[in-house]
Amino acid sequence: MSQALDPKTKEPVAPVAKLPSLIQGERFKIAKGTYRVERKIKDIENCRFYLVACIDDKERDKKFEVKVQFKDNPSGYWRKFKNEVPILEKAKKYEDQLPNLVHMFDHGEIGDIEVIVLPFFPHDLDKMYKFMGKFSQEEAYKISCQCADGLKQLHSMEVFHGSVRLSSYVMTSNEIVKLTDFGHTYNNQTDDEAPKVLTDAFIKPNEYSARGAHMNWLGSYKDDLESLGYCIVALFYRRGLEWRRAGRSKLMLKMKKKFMSEPAEHLDSEKYPSSMHKIFLQAEAMKRTDKIDYSLLTRTLTTCAEEMKLAQDAKDQMYGFINRRQPSKEYVGSRSRDSNEVSSDDENKKQIKGGTLRKRSRTPDCVKPVEGQGNRSSQDEVPKKT
Repeated sequence: MSQALDPKTKEPVAPVAKLPSLIQGERFKIAKGTYRVERKIKDIENCRFYLVACIDDKERDKKFEVKVQFKDNPSGYWRKFKNEVPILEKAKKYEDQLPNLVHMFDHGEIGDIEVIVLPFFPHDLDKMYKFMGKFSQEEAYKISCQCADGLKQLHSMEVFHGSVRLSSYVMTSNEIVKLTDFGHTYNNQTDDEAPKVLTDAFIKPNEYSARGAHMNWLGSYKDDLESLGYCIVALFYRRGLEWRRAGRSKLMLKMKKKFMSEPAEHLDSEKYPSSMHKIFLQAEAMKRTDKIDYSLLTRTLTTCAEEMKLAQDAKDQMYGFINRRQPSKEYVGSRSRDSNEVSSDDENKKQIKGGTLRKRSRTPDCVKPVEGQGNRSSQDEVPKKT
């Protein structure tokens, strides 16, 4: 099957998948309860998300996230949707051993629609970075360690993620980072359906995608580590990803190849610890069939914390992420200003309102009253033009 190409850029494009729709206020019942549809959250490549509320007595009005897709859809997205179910079930069964993975709460069917019910986490790391402010070094270190733990727990199931990015991680109210979005996972690199999955379930590469994704290769543990490294770099300083605003996939791939050839030269020593580049050296030394040495990755992150002179318990502290409401100045740009800064115009308005400023006289300073002529208007003293 040939891959569809964009007529302008001549690059592969994701096929359009037909997604089911649920009506706001609609109620449906599956295995563990009855739910009411609140609103649609978002659409991604292989499914649609809705916010629902459980209306049973035990879980009254508790919010959940629902993923929906048509059953027996011939596209590759349906196969990826089905791949997610066993991973979520295993994460639920071994929840204590896999604390950094999102688990499934319920699963069922509504006519020709298959439904996966997940716990609702409104905060993913990408949104938190944009709208809740830039992370400090301690916060970025804590999140990086938990992101690595989530990926390690997923790889312990003998599957790789295939689409690691900041929006693939969510944060709970207890500041626990969990890995989600398992629709792109794959567990057998020699499967006969692998070439077909690459064409009819194509994912458009993003700033966190490994180089293999730009070349339409099937994912691997090596690619997951490379994408994790990009996520960690972005946590410390988003603009460290030089290709962040590169529009075309080919240009992004070219910049990533240049970065991976000499990662130490591209990471600013003032914004990153000097050992950060070792994550990419580890990924570069791996073969596509190799698994990640997480003990080496943990030592690298620990060394980075020591170079930043962080406390030993920095990754165990609570930082109040969820309660933060300060917008990130990096995204607001030059238009942003601190709340305590008031412009001169605003100060003038306040002073005029309070009566501390008098209105400026309309009489020009160059015009002076003539002696002996009384209170004439200022216009009488203005010399006429010849």
